[in-house]
Amino acid sequence: MILGNSKFIYKRKNNFVETNVLNKWVKSNVYNLNVNDVSQMNYEKKSDLLDSVKSFLNNAKEETVFKLYKEGQKILLNTSFEADVDFATITELDDDFISDCMPNSGKVAYIKDDYIKYGDKYISFLKIDSFSKSTYSNLLEMFNVDYFVCLRKKSKAYSEHYLRNKRHSSDQFANTYHRNHGAIKKYQEADHVIMQLDENTESLYYWEAWLKVEGFSREELEFSVAESVGLSKKLGIKLFREKALLDIVFNKYLVGNFYPFSSSLELTSLIANIVPLFQEKIHDEGVRLESPTHNDLCFNLFDRNEGNPHIEITGSSGNGKTCFGAYLSFEHHRLLGANLVIVDMLGGLRRLSSYLDGKEVSTSINPMLFGKDVEFLKNFIVSVIGAEELTRKEEGKLHGAIKEWMDNNNSENFESLLAYLEEQLGDIKCYFNEISQFLSSELYSELPKVAYVDLAKVPGQLLDAYLVYVRAMADRMDGQ
Repeated sequence: MILGNSKFIYKRKNNFVETNVLNKWVKSNVYNLNVNDVSQMNYEKKSDLLDSVKSFLNNAKEETVFKLYKEGQKILLNTSFEADVDFATITELDDDFISDCMPNSGKVAYIKDDYIKYGDKYISFLKIDSFSKSTYSNLLEMFNVDYFVCLRKKSKAYSEHYLRNKRHSSDQFANTYHRNHGAIKKYQEADHVIMQLDENTESLYYWEAWLKVEGFSREELEFSVAESVGLSKKLGIKLFREKALLDIVFNKYLVGNFYPFSSSLELTSLIANIVPLFQEKIHDEGVRLESPTHNDLCFNLFDRNEGNPHIEITGSSGNGKTCFGAYLSFEHHRLLGANLVIVDMLGGLRRLSSYLDGKEVSTSINPMLFGKDVEFLKNFIVSVIGAEELTRKEEGKLHGAIKEWMDNNNSENFESLLAYLEEQLGDIKCYFNEISQFLSSELYSELPKVAYVDLAKVPGQLLDAYLVYVRAMADRMDGQ
């Protein structure tokens, strides 16, 4: 439970209206909503999320008033009731959290013409006057500014009365001498919505939505306002910059102030498109990054919700791909204890391996390091010979010969295995003559936490074998 500011007083001062927050409070709940990043969802998951939002709106009590805010990376829900939200995880917040992003008691806001001077910021509010009925979800995020939405649910009785009047009006026009197809369509729509009201799959809400445009100077503010207005025309949205009632709008914006309003009536299926849902978010915790809008992000390649833990870093030469890859690798190792297998093509990651006391395996590998693993040894030998050199039948014979040697031999020497295969299959050892100096019999008491391969040191005919080898090493390392 949090106490929110409920009222301001105003007085003229140097062509400004001075606004001082009074210590008068109303009780309300403020929640932080943690929503999954919509931009990372496929169509099916987005549809499920919107259905959950609609369900929340449809199941709210009649005449309920609440506000939703997008403040930087925070999505806040301010209610006079205890919220039950299933489209996000919610955390009830206290005064300290709110004071980070909302006006505080005792501070002064100066209102002049169409903007507010509060602290070191200049603020204007742009009202969403109307928007296209064919809009898409997450609409207001296109503006890349903060915003808030006020919602008041109308009673089922009022909604049905409103829709029946609308249907009756459309019916009168539909049955004139010249058939009015537009009126017929409106009649059918009203009739359909009345059925949805009975099924609790639609509700009517009074709504107001405001963009909060900020700048640290008048020039910066005006530039941002012009940018938002220009974008609104492309999106089919009508914006209105508040001037005469700016003091009232500022009151509506305050947490805990449920200022009475009655604006446009809309269905929940459309209202769901203006509810704040987007968060610049990758994972809940992990390596710290910064988004293009200078917000903190966390990246964790091993997040339990990741179904496909891979990353590709692209960019032109000199843009920092190697540095970024080294940073991610180092931080995953440092923060999350991740093991590293570094396969380096140009030597740019040698310093990272050296700093982390990595084990270099560029010039010496022991194929028997992983014990008597028939599948690995077969793949390793095939990668040296070349898969195109062997038929499926010959690969099968190779697999059988390796297994037979293991069953009848206690040796862990790769040379001994090659001698046996030469005896059984012929023409095997010749493929290994040029690379014999890279094969060792060294065994580790445990696999290294960081392994490093400089591909510049690996002969071409052994490249595929090295990749098979380091992949097997990564699979057998303890942990992630």
